[in-house]
Amino acid sequence: MRELSRGTRLAVIGDAAAEGLSVKGNSYSDLLRAQLEENGSQTTLLNLAYTGYQASDSSKLLQEVVAFDPSIIIIAHGITEALIRPKQEAMRLIPSRWRQVGWLDPRPYFSRRLWKSVYHRSESGIGWRVKVYLIKKYGGCTLTSVEDFEQMLANIVSTLLQETKATIILLTYNGTDERIILIRFLPCNAIKSALHRSLRIAI
Repeated sequence: MRELSRGTRLAVIGDAAAEGLSVKGNSYSDLLRAQLEENGSQTTLLNLAYTGYQASDSSKLLQEVVAFDPSIIIIAHGITEALIRPKQEAMRLIPSRWRQVGWLDPRPYFSRRLWKSVYHRSESGIGWRVKVYLIKKYGGCTLTSVEDFEQMLANIVSTLLQETKATIILLTYNGTDERIILIRFLPCNAIKSALHRSLRIAI
């Protein structure tokens, strides 16, 4: 890891949890930056995470991450990809607005304004019940298959290992036992080899 006392450049890619949805200014990247600065390391944060982003979306941002010249990179994916939603034939039966990623799932927060809160709660409840009904009737599927997600994540990590000197922190699905994540979840031989040569990945 780079000498943090000389300043830290923290880059984040991921989904809503990494973006800090509903906790503006208090995402875990914000808290990490604050902690680093309390420890005397001037820290610059580039948070490219966004609600609904999948690994395939973040893969399009890698050159921006590389250009930032980060010393730490947080990769937070695996929640959005694993969302179960009705099959495509069923999605055509609902309003187009509800077809967006996450719109059929319960809202993580509601407005503080009474009338907006009532609307949000009502829409959230209806959307969730419609989703359950459609899955029961037509079946459901994840946004991304496990195999495709593993490969996309492996490609992201491999690229960042090759093109940056950053320490990489993975915040992601790890099966049933965190001790086997490197074997089960990162099948790419290039990454396995890099892991044996480097201490630049933290889980």
